[in-house]
Amino acid sequence: MFHVNYGWKAKIGLIYMAASEVMEPEFYAMTPEGVITLTTRIHFASMTAQTIRDMLSSDELEHCTQLLALAQCDVILFGGTSGSFLGGPKWEKRLLGRMEVMSGDITVTNTSQACVNALKAVNAKNIVFAAPYTADINEAGVDYFTKQGFNVVRDKGLGMTVEREIATLPLADVYRLARDTDSPDADAVFISCTGMRTIPIIETLEADLKKPVISAVQASMWYALKVLGINDFVPGTGSLFAV
Repeated sequence: MFHVNYGWKAKIGLIYMAASEVMEPEFYAMTPEGVITLTTRIHFASMTAQTIRDMLSSDELEHCTQLLALAQCDVILFGGTSGSFLGGPKWEKRLLGRMEVMSGDITVTNTSQACVNALKAVNAKNIVFAAPYTADINEAGVDYFTKQGFNVVRDKGLGMTVEREIATLPLADVYRLARDTDSPDADAVFISCTGMRTIPIIETLEADLKKPVISAVQASMWYALKVLGINDFVPGTGSLFAV
């Protein structure tokens, strides 16, 4: 592998929450040969609606985008689910517009946009929304996906606000959260939050629930690769990558 440059196929630029630790290793697990992820971090105090607004009210988003543009990334992704859905589709569009100003010709996207495209790719219309969030953030998530054309038949949040606790939530608890939130009426299970581990259990959940399971981290990588026109996916990361 050392006879070629790192990222010879593509470079994904990732803007990620400063205190979080899940998205990068899970990206590595899903990364095909020749693709690398370059990360810069944005300050984030805790998982509340107000701290999300505070994080994105400063010029840090623009600064992070500019730094990744200097690295000549091929796509720049804001890796926050609640951060991109909190104020609805118009909020998300403004965030992307702010990133575009600093990215030059580099394509920009975010996790919520990736999740919408992933759910559409598996032909989901009725979904459940499982997350570690407090009730108000869950409500904003349900509203966002409803406005994007999905019918959210059930949602469940764990009421968590501490990033470290979300990141270290046992996979068994994430598995139970998804199973407990699932409904016979749902075409797919959506697991929100890029701060929560999901990749090791997605295929087990899909086998047990007999339907697609889409997670925020998984969808983010899938969509970044789709934007780049890369179809060389890593096995064992869910049925989404076969679409």
